[in-house]
Amino acid sequence: METARNVVASAYRRLDVMDQSREPAGNINLIIDTREMYIELDYKYGDEPRNYRVQLVSVPSNLGKGQVWYFLCPHTGKRCRILYGVGGWFLHRSAFRGCCYDRQTLSKKDRIFDYTIFPRQIEINDQMRKCRKTYQGKPTRRYKSLMRRLEKCDDIQRTIGRYWNNRP
Repeated sequence: METARNVVASAYRRLDVMDQSREPAGNINLIIDTREMYIELDYKYGDEPRNYRVQLVSVPSNLGKGQVWYFLCPHTGKRCRILYGVGGWFLHRSAFRGCCYDRQTLSKKDRIFDYTIFPRQIEINDQMRKCRKTYQGKPTRRYKSLMRRLEKCDDIQRTIGRYWNNRP
C-alpha cells in the first residue's frame, strides 16, 4: 500500500481568497511537500509579504484504517485540522486571544436581522445580478418579482425595527 510520502514529492497550488462580500481579496501560494511533510504559505497581508511553513503530522486512525492528517501550528505547536486566519496569520485557534466572530458580538436585535432577513436579501440580490432586468425597454417579469420580494424583506425589516425600538 502506497503512502502519501511515496506518491507526490511536492505540489504547488495558487488559491484565490474572497472577502465576506465574495469580492477578490488576494491569493495564497501553497507549496505542499510530502517528503518533508510541510505546507509553505506565501502571500501578502496588506503590503507585508508573509512566507512560513506549517508542518504536517499524521496519526493512525481510530478505526484502524489509514492515517488522520493534522497541521502543526507554527506558533503553539498544537495539532489541528483547521488553521484560522486572523490578523494575517493562519494558526491554531488558541494562538489568538480575545478574537471572535462578528456575529458573536451582535445584540439580540441585530441577530434577528442577521439570521432571518439578511440571508433572503442576499439571495434575492444574487438572483437579481444573474437575471435580465429589461427586455425591449420594459422590466422583465422575473425582475419585477424579485423587486417585490426585496420590498417585502424591507417591510419586514422595518416592522421588526419598529417593534424593537418601541419595547419597554
